[in-house]
Amino acid sequence: MINIILLQAMNIPIEIIYMILNHICYPQPATLLKDVTSYTQALICIGQCVGQVNGLIKHKLMNYANDGVPLMFGVQPKFKNILLRFFTKTKEIKFGPSTVNILLGLFTPVEREEFVRTIA
Repeated sequence: MINIILLQAMNIPIEIIYMILNHICYPQPATLLKDVTSYTQALICIGQCVGQVNGLIKHKLMNYANDGVPLMFGVQPKFKNILLRFFTKTKEIKFGPSTVNILLGLFTPVEREEFVRTIA
């Protein structure tokens, strides 16, 4: 286990020490770890496939989420379900530079895998 005195000697704030200890004593659920790993791998793959995360990826993400139907024809049930995952946490969604991160984060690991396969 991490030595608290050693961490304090390294001038690490006590709040950070407690955060570290909390994660050691109370490991995160396997589903959360799988989700974080999936998100990271998807971002890496997108970066390799496209070169950079840009407007094209945002368009492809929204197209995938809306079952290939242009948004001007309405939001499809799949996209509504994905957006509802977000709205349970907040009251509004703002599409901007972080839209790719938001949408990719809202996808389940299976949805991320499917999306990455569509662009690879």
